[in-house]
Amino acid sequence: MNSTQFNAFSNTTTDEISNSITYQNGTRVQEDLQIAPGQYFLVFYAFGPRAIVNFGFEVYPNTPLSYGALSSPQPSGIASFGISNDSGTAVPYVIHSSQIVGVANISSFLANNPNASTFGDNVAGATLQLNTNLVVNQTNGLQDVYWVQNTPDFVTSVNAISLTDNIWNNTDLTGFMTNQSLTSPNFANGGAVYASVSNGLTSYAYLFNENNMTYKTPFSFALVENESVLKGQGVLVQLGYRSLQNGSLTTSSTYWYDNVTIHAPNVQSAYFEVAGNTTTPTGSFYDSELVFAGEGNNEATTLLNMSASLGLFFRNDTTSVLSAFPSYYSFGGDTAESVTNLAVSYSNGIAYVQVGNHNYVYLGKASLTMGSDYKLPSNIFSTPVTTGGTATTQSSSSGGLYGPSVPSYLWIVGVVIIVVVVMGLLALFVARRRRPSEQSLETFPQTIPMKVSPTVCPNCGTLLPAGAAFCSNCGQQQPR
Repeated sequence: MNSTQFNAFSNTTTDEISNSITYQNGTRVQEDLQIAPGQYFLVFYAFGPRAIVNFGFEVYPNTPLSYGALSSPQPSGIASFGISNDSGTAVPYVIHSSQIVGVANISSFLANNPNASTFGDNVAGATLQLNTNLVVNQTNGLQDVYWVQNTPDFVTSVNAISLTDNIWNNTDLTGFMTNQSLTSPNFANGGAVYASVSNGLTSYAYLFNENNMTYKTPFSFALVENESVLKGQGVLVQLGYRSLQNGSLTTSSTYWYDNVTIHAPNVQSAYFEVAGNTTTPTGSFYDSELVFAGEGNNEATTLLNMSASLGLFFRNDTTSVLSAFPSYYSFGGDTAESVTNLAVSYSNGIAYVQVGNHNYVYLGKASLTMGSDYKLPSNIFSTPVTTGGTATTQSSSSGGLYGPSVPSYLWIVGVVIIVVVVMGLLALFVARRRRPSEQSLETFPQTIPMKVSPTVCPNCGTLLPAGAAFCSNCGQQQPR
């Protein structure tokens, strides 16, 4: 309701609620509205003495800085939110692609969190996360959304890395999955769908970890997420890794270390999506991000040394060219892990990250393409760039679904359960959360193996296989 409609509703005994901007009956409703800036009232009207109401809303375009500047720590690197903001006005765009590629050139990397053990992580542990949302459309009109993570896990003190992938069902808050609805050949190697319970809410995720490897700097590699529709079966999600340089130049072919099938016999189409004019069913961003972060379980770590360049690309399925997204930010929006002491510089689609004061900003637009060798331009930072944008709040009031001239959108989801019969008027206030907190899908109980990562003997510093009970060098029993 606008102000006039609300006053008429409050001051009359007649049924003025049907004269609202929008009016729906039911126990579960959802609607997108195009409205001009102004004051509005959300009214729940129940014919009973009591109503239990849950609702949420989003204002579009869905800019990651629309609620103000962010504070440290944050997942940091390069990300596309489907938002361009070069003129100070947020303009949304949508990208659909069958492949997302993140490339990293690392010359220095050392993380430290003395309290890492409280998260089940390593003191020198960190991740580089390639995270993207996968949309699966079915012939019956239903749509499923999955969050796909290709996240190498580092123990930076001993130059160890293990490849890790996670797939979360973001179709709803529960995200139900089983080892039959999602399958992988790596079930034989420890991959599986796990369930966890937090505050009475059960959530599900597929997890797999590769064996440990060692790396030498300069260390360059590409992370690849690929999807393809299997008609009558579902969607094949491939998680890939390609070593470009490990000390000396050692370019290799892409190693598809996990091949996961999401079973959906009625599948019609599927794609990775980046969009600034909507959110996932669980309220998270439709972003794609290549970001440094803590090792797991909501951990924030501090980077003592860091020098790396990052590129994030999507496959243009019309031209088959790997292209930069139209624009980027210096931080991710969906993962719950984060880092401190990391600054991001930027030039035409490439982010350079180094130790320094954080800057969570809109970086700018890009027009870069990348060849099949996955190599980033080597001279793009010949002139240092100290900042990529401004950390001020970004306006979305004059932007819209179809461009700057279209007003913002208000998305209202209302769920009303009638317990007994009486009229009730509820005044509700909500604060939007950028990421899950207490009910985070990344928070698993200690009894569930969140990941299998390399460990270091606290007595002598020897790198040990995951799960080792005793040190192979000094014989020291390892903490469990």
